[in-house]
Amino acid sequence: MAQQLGDYLGGQQALDTTPAEALPSSTSNITVREEERQRNNAQQFTNQQGQALGQLRSFGDFLGGIGRDQARDASLIGQIGGFKMGSQGVLPYELDEAGKAGDGMRFFGDLLGGAGSVATGAGLSGQGLFGIGAMQPGQQPLRLGFQFGT
Repeated sequence: MAQQLGDYLGGQQALDTTPAEALPSSTSNITVREEERQRNNAQQFTNQQGQALGQLRSFGDFLGGIGRDQARDASLIGQIGGFKMGSQGVLPYELDEAGKAGDGMRFFGDLLGGAGSVATGAGLSGQGLFGIGAMQPGQQPLRLGFQFGT
């Protein structure tokens, strides 16, 4: 890129504003050779300056590309931060809704838990539930670990 830009800028030709056509050309070989040498030096300098300007401008394009990429990244980071803030704002509502998820079954669970407590109490007292499974007079309660022969 820098080379192409430098070639373009170095290849620019300025209009010849010298009164060379108005003056007769020199017949001296020394003068003609010196004029040619100076023209070549000027052309080399122009080419070198064109290459330098091309490199400078391509470096600016390179830095501009980096700046655009960094700005794009910063924009994406800001967007993600906005999503986080939005999610943070909704979180209390989500937690409240999740806490109410089993409300429909709570009453049924309370009934089953109460029935289980009554049955456990009846079983531990030896009375049985509604007279079913009650201990008969003279019957010994089961001891803990009876199945192991102790």
